[in-house]
Amino acid sequence: MLNLFNIQRFSLHDGPGVRTTVFLKGCGMQCKWCHNPESIDGQTQLVFDENACINCGHCIDVCTTGAIEIVGGKHFISKKLCNKCENCVQNCPTKAMFFFGYKLENEELLKRLMNDTVLYETSGGGVTFSGGEPLLQSKNLLPVLEELRSKNIHTAIDTSLYVPWKNIKDCLSYTDLFLVDFKISDEQEHYNHTGVSNKQIKWNLRKLSEQAKIWIRIPIIPGINDGSKNIEKTARDLRKLGGNISKIQLLPYHNFGMKKYQLLHIPYFNYKVPDNTFMKEIQKKYLAMGIKAEYTELVD
Repeated sequence: MLNLFNIQRFSLHDGPGVRTTVFLKGCGMQCKWCHNPESIDGQTQLVFDENACINCGHCIDVCTTGAIEIVGGKHFISKKLCNKCENCVQNCPTKAMFFFGYKLENEELLKRLMNDTVLYETSGGGVTFSGGEPLLQSKNLLPVLEELRSKNIHTAIDTSLYVPWKNIKDCLSYTDLFLVDFKISDEQEHYNHTGVSNKQIKWNLRKLSEQAKIWIRIPIIPGINDGSKNIEKTARDLRKLGGNISKIQLLPYHNFGMKKYQLLHIPYFNYKVPDNTFMKEIQKKYLAMGIKAEYTELVD
């Protein structure tokens, strides 16, 4: 059983061909620009959208633990008292109460993934596991990967590599492609903006680059990792890797996740969204460093 928060069909940006991307909950990093903040907490989260609420009180009536109360016209939910029974979610007439995350048995997940087998075959696509950090659930993810391999379905894992090497090793033989998000080269800067050191990440990346096919994906966050110093350091790090790096992609930051930050009551760092001119300049800097980086132009 896996704990996930979304299954996205017909995905075109998470590996080769047309894919189904499964987003798993849980991440050990706290990237300030994360566009999936609901993925950070590994547990299912009860969410309340006050803009959709009509103050009918049904949620309070059906709550068996007294976790919900209205004070001054505003809802307050006690995480300590809530047992996630779903009564409030099922009885909310405006869907103002809902969950980020749900658990799914492997058999049911595989059944859904197999619905698009023909599409995978005709497009050269497959299934990508993303997050959050999917390798935090490597033990439960492994049997799903094994079954997909037995069906000759291409598999990819989108990962930060901020996990013990054992988690990676467990899935290595059943993963056709690793999409590695490499954010900041300098260790202190990485810690400042993600909450963790990148030593384990770099060690895992060097080891993985000797054993598996990899696409490097660099999110470009203006003011964070777009400076010449970081680009030079990143280029040096990438040149040291093994020969299995088949693609390096530059991914422009976007603010599509702003609403989710509001729902989760998490501070939102609204960075500048880079345009195509900005991204071309970043690409030129990487090319000048001998890194054949590419990016997909944004469409207005």
